[in-house]
Formats: sequence, C-alpha cells, structure tokens
Amino acid sequence: MRAICATGMVIALFFCVSCAGTGLATPEAKSYEVVGSDELSPSTGRTARHWRIVSESSTFDEHAHTVARAAIDLQHEHGLDLTHVSLYPSRSLAGSGVMYGYGFYATDGRAGQGLSGADPDYRATWRVFAADRVLTSEELAVAELWMERAADFPSTDMLSSLAVDADALRGHIAEELGVPYEDVELPHLRLELWLEVLE
Repeated sequence: MRAICATGMVIALFFCVSCAGTGLATPEAKSYEVVGSDELSPSTGRTARHWRIVSESSTFDEHAHTVARAAIDLQHEHGLDLTHVSLYPSRSLAGSGVMYGYGFYATDGRAGQGLSGADPDYRATWRVFAADRVLTSEELAVAELWMERAADFPSTDMLSSLAVDADALRGHIAEELGVPYEDVELPHLRLELWLEVLE
C-alpha cells in the first residue's frame, strides 16, 4: 500500500511540475541539454534570458514540445518574465541560424516588449515555431563545417553585405566532404508556427 501511495505521489508531483501552472501539455517533449544562454535586457526592466538547447527530437511536434518544455522548466527554475528558447541540431550549431525550433514563454503576457526591434503593441504569453524534420547526415556535416570554417573565408568583396566568401567556403567544404560543389549549401529549415497564445 505504501508503495502504491508513493507511486501516486510521484505521478502527481510529475504532473504538477510538468504543467508548471501553464496548462500547456508537452507529451512529445524529448530530453534536452542547455548548451548556452544570454541575459536579455528589456528597456522596461523585465527579466529575460535566451537559452540555447540541443535534443534528440525529430518531428514537428517533438521539436515544438521540447522547446515549450524547456521554456516551462527554465522559467520555473529562474522565475523570469520572459524565457526565450532556441533548439539546435547540435552543440556546434548553437547560436547559428540553423534551428529545429524556437519560442518564448512570457509569464506577464508582454511577449518581447522592451527588447530591441520588438513590437511594443504585441502581447502574447506563448509563441513557438518548429521544423517538420531533422537535417540529413550530409546537411548536418555541411552546416557544422560551414560554421566551423566560415571565419577562414572572409569576403573580399567590399560591396557585399556578406562577411563570408561563400563560393570559396563551399568549394572547401565540397573538397573536404568529397561531395559535388552544387550539393553544398547552408541548410535552411522552414519553421512553422505550432502555438501562439495572445493576451
């Protein structure tokens, strides 16, 4: 009987912690690892932080649920007004534009208000985007090499807004991986809206 009661208490505790008062279910969330974070400084005095995570998530719902789960967990742990989370394919891509998902949880319903470039009239508690797939092994190898070697190939075109000589970098990656030059592109994953809760 004691074992049954203890099991019931563990299940109840897990349910309470997993929802963390948000009412948002994330049954398909996968385990994740925080690989970095940056403090954000809204001009309004709100507390905010951007977290970078990696996970073994592989589908649209898994990516989205993992972003939301991390936002709930991190907000619960740190008590921030705004918790922003970005999900990356690997540690070496953390901070790049190659993501599996991203989103925010604003406990005060003020979205990104006070941050540079944020719409001051936009009010939301949640907004989460996710990709519907993962990178292929070749795409992942290209993306990781692109991030690792980009600094070695600075742009020589003074009129270009790009900091990287993409043609030279593509040639280098193609040679290193033994793939055709035409197949070397920095992958772009289309991210779709999974959830938006407006205030």
